[in-house]
Amino acid sequence: MSMQYAFDLEATQWLRVPLAFPDGEDADVFTWAARVADARVHGREDLRRAIIGRATEVAAVLGPREAAAERLWLLPSPQAPEAIAHLYFADAAGEPAEAFVLAGAEGGAQAVRSIEGTGCDEALAAELLAETEQGMLAISRRIARMDGTIALIEVIDAAPTPVAAEDGPLDQLLRGLVLRPAAG
Repeated sequence: MSMQYAFDLEATQWLRVPLAFPDGEDADVFTWAARVADARVHGREDLRRAIIGRATEVAAVLGPREAAAERLWLLPSPQAPEAIAHLYFADAAGEPAEAFVLAGAEGGAQAVRSIEGTGCDEALAAELLAETEQGMLAISRRIARMDGTIALIEVIDAAPTPVAAEDGPLDQLLRGLVLRPAAG
């Protein structure tokens, strides 16, 4: 069964980053970056330029695997550092969400826990460590299963990140994901 999805990002600090341009009202990455900066900074041209510069860099970050459905950017705040997340979908093929904890990752799970309040059949948080040519990477995953579809949100960083804390920004992002069967 195919799924439709939406994010309720109003209650979070996450921003949707287009995967390609043009995108809606934004003809190119610079138009999008300027719109992001203008919505956050008023009267500080140096800060505006810095946000535009970082936003264009974030828009160029590719996900670790093909076919990302979304790219999201957590702006840094006193509560959490900056993070870039990617959303992927897969057919659950009758498997529980736990079967996707290590999917495509070379490494081991350090912690797996359930997440309540998502509206999905099953939701998990998984923290992984993976050995790469560049050294160890921390992979924070949020996995939701709904009507035979898996949604996987992933943040990869050089070290475990506070973004992945219980009830932190990554859990909030998963709770803001609304999955529903596609019409038709």
